[in-house]
Amino acid sequence: MSEAPPPLRNKLTSTFLPACTKVGIRRLLNVARSCYYLSLFAFIFAPVMLLAYIFAKRRFVVIDGGRIGPLATGPNIFMRLELAGCEYKHICICGQVANSALVDLMSRQIPIVVSPVIYKISTYALNIFTRFIDLPFIRYPDLGEYASTLNSAPSPLKFTECEEHQGRQALFEAGIDADDWFVCFHARTPIYLANAFPGQDWGYHDYRDCSIDNYVTTAIEIVKRGGFAIRMGAKGEEPYGGTDDPQIIDYANEFKSEFMDIYLAAHCKFLLCGGGSGIGALAFQFDRPVIWANLIPLPYIPWRSDDLIIPKLIWDEKAGRFLTFAEMHSLGLIAGINGGESRFYLDRGLRPVENSPEDLLDIALEMFDQVNGVARSNRELELQREFKKTYFSHVPDYQKASNIGSRFLAKHEFLMG
Repeated sequence: MSEAPPPLRNKLTSTFLPACTKVGIRRLLNVARSCYYLSLFAFIFAPVMLLAYIFAKRRFVVIDGGRIGPLATGPNIFMRLELAGCEYKHICICGQVANSALVDLMSRQIPIVVSPVIYKISTYALNIFTRFIDLPFIRYPDLGEYASTLNSAPSPLKFTECEEHQGRQALFEAGIDADDWFVCFHARTPIYLANAFPGQDWGYHDYRDCSIDNYVTTAIEIVKRGGFAIRMGAKGEEPYGGTDDPQIIDYANEFKSEFMDIYLAAHCKFLLCGGGSGIGALAFQFDRPVIWANLIPLPYIPWRSDDLIIPKLIWDEKAGRFLTFAEMHSLGLIAGINGGESRFYLDRGLRPVENSPEDLLDIALEMFDQVNGVARSNRELELQREFKKTYFSHVPDYQKASNIGSRFLAKHEFLMG
């Protein structure tokens, strides 16, 4: 005779309740951890930071140093602000760093504290306290207020004689002589984040990714003009196709190093950056022009007048056409706060469309004209002014910000309506 099954109540007690208990304990531990960090900040760090802010004119700024964009951008801006006469001196706080060589270089000009504990405590405090009160001694400043400074204050970063020799030697070994010039190009992919932060799902912003193969036509043009085209990126990037020209160098897979990431960005004629990747901020640090291609969304425009932009266009699957710039603006994709996750586009039947090889070549040719002092036509200038005035006139000094590529606007003028 078979045994009777255990009562349902006993079954619930043996499976469901322990699971609930584990979840409850985990939540309690998270709450306790949060309270611990907040208490440390509130009773130890916050008073010290506040006193330093008031009496010593020191501002502490939390930087997401694990990613190259924030690591390069934040300290760079604060160094320039101080050169321009800002009354505050800045102290940057990072939990980890994406490029130690860059931190060593910047630390000659601005204090950078690398401490996972202080970073975590400060981040917890910012996430909680700033919902209710302003913390000017630690919050990130509004960059829109500093467009003039970012365009006028020169970069204070300098390589030592030994570092210059190290960089030139690496270029020489790659076949690039001292009197040669080069352009760096880069297409954003998930490789870096997957390697740097294994186990995390970064698919929420894969709408920013783009294909390196679309950049090959531009690389060939660079070589035709007598230069070298250097592909940047993370180790393990997919090889580009369509050419084996020795003057197109796959630096990302051949001789990449943290130091050379900086050195190349500092010495290129310009950098063609895809997907709004943070690597463009390295060139910005050394006042090298940047092309921000495949940029979407466009909540703001970069604040350097020497830079150029071409955004991804948005295809409406249901309507069977591209959205106009006005429609993108109404969705918060231009001068708005939407479009920061892939789900935003999927839920609305929208598809970000990469810049074509022709678009990338056009913007590169425009940058060549710009660095060589070739004037644009009145019509091209008018289109650029109209775009910025229509969507960014609410921003201080918007006239000094970067321009959308004039050839791109002329080609897609039908989207201006």
